[in-house]
Amino acid sequence: ALIRFLSERHGFNAIALECGELQALRLSRWLDSPSDDPLEQSTDLLTVSLYGTVLLWLKAYLRQKNKPIRLLGIDLPNTLSPGEDLTALAEATGAIDPALQPSVARLTALLSPVQGGSAVNASAQWGRIEPALQDEAAGILVRIPLRLKALAPLLEHDRLQKVQQRVRTIEYTLQTLRIMKSLFEGTALEGDTSVRDYFMAETIDHAAQTHPQAKIILLAHNNHIQKTPVSFAGELT
Repeated sequence: ALIRFLSERHGFNAIALECGELQALRLSRWLDSPSDDPLEQSTDLLTVSLYGTVLLWLKAYLRQKNKPIRLLGIDLPNTLSPGEDLTALAEATGAIDPALQPSVARLTALLSPVQGGSAVNASAQWGRIEPALQDEAAGILVRIPLRLKALAPLLEHDRLQKVQQRVRTIEYTLQTLRIMKSLFEGTALEGDTSVRDYFMAETIDHAAQTHPQAKIILLAHNNHIQKTPVSFAGELT
């Protein structure tokens, strides 16, 4: 009812979801498709549990009204698995700087144990990777953007941005995995989990600037969007 009210009465034409950019693109294709394929074929079970009811209603509503609404993914991948972003990174670097492909392939191999399922599962999977291999993965993620920054005048701008976005998402995903593992072990620094909130805020700000005609409805957990600091057991998260 709220989405319908904002869309019909106030001209809102985009919905930002607490999911990754690539997830939102798949959901958009499902939303725009004339087929009745199950939502589960287009996304993971965690996203279905979070947004399934809304998305099923939205698809039926858009068919009835014949009115487009853009979906935006402003978060890290819901399951905190970097796999989809790594695949996209390999494709994007192949188009813009093939010399980086061995590095991307190595990064993909290093992070292959992180299959996701949930933040709890993914952070535990990350924790089982040997520290030296975690450091190697982090080193590759430092090297790629520095090389691309140096070569930027020679590279096609739009393709460069795609690579940079994928690297940014993977980098924040790994940091969030590290933070979540520390949080579950009781060793996280106070305020550490705000790294993910900063990623989301920066992403929605970029979306608003990139699409100035968009009026965006943001659907996200209270902890991500409220202005009041969140604390558990007296510690800022």
